[in-house]
Amino acid sequence: MISELKTHVIPSKVYFLTPLGYDYLESRGLLRVPDHFNQSNFRIATCFHTLAGLEVRLIFEKHKLVSDWNPERVLNYAIRKDSRMVDAEFNFCGIHCGLEVELTLKAPRVIEENLKKLKGRNELKNIFWIIRNRNVFDSIRNVYGFSPNQTAILNDDQEHHLFIMLDDLQKNRLDSNVFNLNEKK
Repeated sequence: MISELKTHVIPSKVYFLTPLGYDYLESRGLLRVPDHFNQSNFRIATCFHTLAGLEVRLIFEKHKLVSDWNPERVLNYAIRKDSRMVDAEFNFCGIHCGLEVELTLKAPRVIEENLKKLKGRNELKNIFWIIRNRNVFDSIRNVYGFSPNQTAILNDDQEHHLFIMLDDLQKNRLDSNVFNLNEKK
């Protein structure tokens, strides 16, 4: 039901469901998406993002005020296909939120395109960004017009973007420092 794939990096192996494993889940009504893992589509770069996303999910889902967690794959198949997907959507204290895991720097035009698409997602009251380091934060912040020597005038949607450093989340769980684009905690 489970097989493994050698990666030749750390982690040295990834485990995945075989067709029998998928059949087992489907027979019990536990399969939330119809497609299966395909070894030929495996990329180590996406593996790190997936692992971080799963770790973040486990941290958030253990909190009593978090409910209705839906990862991107479920959102793609079951809920919305026409709007910008976040890595996950969930409710926090009854407020519908999105989650983005950003581990690497992106080109400013890519960040800008993603932020424009997210701007139309009015049902997401807050978007939590789990970021690897300060450089990732600065690249997102610069797209909004912030620079080290000036303070930008806030756009109407900037206040609902909230940032948490991944290492802080791993250490302190949801007692981590949360800050916005103005770096206010």
